[in-house]
Amino acid sequence: MSSVPNVLEEITITTIISWSTAISMEPAAWNMLDVVLSSGFPYLRKLTIDVEMGVMAGDAQGEAEATTAALQKIFDEKFEWSRKNLTFVASGRGVAI
Repeated sequence: MSSVPNVLEEITITTIISWSTAISMEPAAWNMLDVVLSSGFPYLRKLTIDVEMGVMAGDAQGEAEATTAALQKIFDEKFEWSRKNLTFVASGRGVAI
């Protein structure tokens, strides 16, 4: 690891995920990002996360709404450090495909 501190001030993560792609909706996995950012990015001031997840099921619209709610819950509960210490902008939505 470098002895030079990480000087990133803003991070933007944008992802579009198709139905066939595996992604963890496990909140603990998402919390790991918050933990890493809290300990290795002393100059970080803004984190933006935008997730769009395609949902295909018998009730695609209902599944899309459930996915949107699950992502919002993750952003609300698992990014505690980011919400307290950064400008934190997060959006997640399920899209019926």
